[in-house]
Amino acid sequence: MTIIWAGGELESYQRSATNVAESAAAGSFDATYQREALRVGSSSASTADWLDGPNFGAQPYIWHHFDWYQASGADALSVGMRTYYNNAGVAGFRIYCNGTTVQPQYWNGSAWTAVGAVWNRTAAIRYNMDLYLMAGAAGSVKMYANGNLVSEGTGNFAALTDIAKIRGGNNNPGSQIANNPFYSQDVVSNTPTVGWKSECKPPISQGIDNGGTGTWVEVDEAGLNDADVLILTNVGDKSCFKSAARNMPINYIVKGITVGVRAKCGASGPTGMKIYLVIGGVRYYSPTITLTTILAPYWYTWDLNPATGTQWLEAAAEDANLEWGIEAA
Repeated sequence: MTIIWAGGELESYQRSATNVAESAAAGSFDATYQREALRVGSSSASTADWLDGPNFGAQPYIWHHFDWYQASGADALSVGMRTYYNNAGVAGFRIYCNGTTVQPQYWNGSAWTAVGAVWNRTAAIRYNMDLYLMAGAAGSVKMYANGNLVSEGTGNFAALTDIAKIRGGNNNPGSQIANNPFYSQDVVSNTPTVGWKSECKPPISQGIDNGGTGTWVEVDEAGLNDADVLILTNVGDKSCFKSAARNMPINYIVKGITVGVRAKCGASGPTGMKIYLVIGGVRYYSPTITLTTILAPYWYTWDLNPATGTQWLEAAAEDANLEWGIEAA
């Protein structure tokens, strides 16, 4: 496995009740690969605003790639720009940002403790960030900005027994983020991510399957709308979609294709789903994913082209005829 989790737009995350939104603010994301960034925070000191990726299972170490944009001004309170949790939900590591000062920190059991050098960022610049993080008593970290190693260190990260979830924004209730951070291109991997790009494309047309109630227009919006849904009533109902052709950098290696879905089941009827790709008219399925009655993010990644069993070729991954969908199970 190469890709552990890949975030797309807001459907890939859980979030605080307020002050988290999809944003097309100029400069906050790479428009070549995304149509928006995810903004976290407000100007209110009474709210704790956060954006959580799903629990991707206990990992002993990870590489985490993401794009980050944040304006100037100081965050006077203890703000974790990205915070890393173990499978039990304990925060054990964070990238701390106070104005333009950025510092990796780990939880020593009673306080946040600096590890590695301070990195001084330039405000209002979008950075390609990469973090290598090893959990446990023999913990270690390497932090990269635009491909350059800006901080590294080791320590006893015993509170971080493993790594299973990543939060963006504020992990301290009652505090604020004075200058909203914008995130995009989240990818978690077990191999180095420095130099990676993550391209996210929404649906623009219906594919070969159009079961249930609703079509691609229910799931294409920029700006999450949980009232606008596709409903699959019976086991075997399925619907799939096409997007515009992808446009990856020349000579890049394609590490995988991830389909992200925000879904739930009803009180009766199907309780699961299968995510699938359609290549050359043939469907290739994920294992069955069990749903709950609460909307939540789900995903599946094909590290290899399922039609060939080999590494994705760039032309196949970019093909506008590649379809993806979901089937009730």
